Amino acid sequence: MKSTLPLIIVILTILTILAQNTAADEKETIRALMENHYNALMDGDIDRYIAHFSDDADWENALGRKITDLNELRDFVSRVIVSLHDATYTIEKMDIKLVSPDVAVADVYGLLENQIVGDRTFPSRYLLNSYVVRKENEQWKIVVERIRDRLELGDNN
Repeated sequence: MKSTLPLIIVILTILTILAQNTAADEKETIRALMENHYNALMDGDIDRYIAHFSDDADWENALGRKITDLNELRDFVSRVIVSLHDATYTIEKMDIKLVSPDVAVADVYGLLENQIVGDRTFPSRYLLNSYVVRKENEQWKIVVERIRDRLELGDNN
């Protein structure tokens, strides 16, 4: 028994390191998904934007507009994209937590500037977008997206 104890400790250490590396890799994959998601929106690429969502996605914007149908989301975001033509979006911070091997939550803190609707330029908006992402067929997809104005949440930056 004494001779197997060091071997067991080595095996457990290796398994722990592998699990940590896998979690780090998954977080980086999710981070890349989030960055691609924002880039698609800001680039006006509606197909790439919608492709990030799961078929059963649940989306809600800062004004309380809730959409659960991807075709309806495509139509709505197609109209919003026009207002983002001259806008910039800067990701300030991203927090990602794996809940399980196939589910994660992500909070993306960002700054949206120069959004123009009609003849009105919106003031800079500090946003908090919260996500639930799920791994489907080895690919991470957005299941829930909630967009919030951080100033309304009491965050001054």
